Amino acid sequence: YFVLQGFQFHDDGAIIARGYDLNCTFRNLRSTLLSSVSNLPTKQSSWFHIPLGRILEPIEAGLLSELRLFMAESHQCISDVFMLSELKIVHEKAWYQSNSTVLHSYSV
Repeated sequence: YFVLQGFQFHDDGAIIARGYDLNCTFRNLRSTLLSSVSNLPTKQSSWFHIPLGRILEPIEAGLLSELRLFMAESHQCISDVFMLSELKIVHEKAWYQSNSTVLHSYSV
């Protein structure tokens, strides 16, 4: 089971739903994968997140301030628990799976 708690906004324009797994299953699986497979990229997030989108063009300062405020307060009003039903190991050849191959799928 995963808990989503709000959103996060990054300087590169990425907007993500942030969260954590209640039983550390995902974190443990990730640790096992990282210690078992060599030559993985080092620039990877170590926590559970779902990419939602990316702002690709500059936005007006007032709107940016509103967006930052909403993101900062979103953990207070957006929280949900859900169960993961499938895991996929994906080879991403370009950012945000615009060119990717699913290497293996697991039903949970």
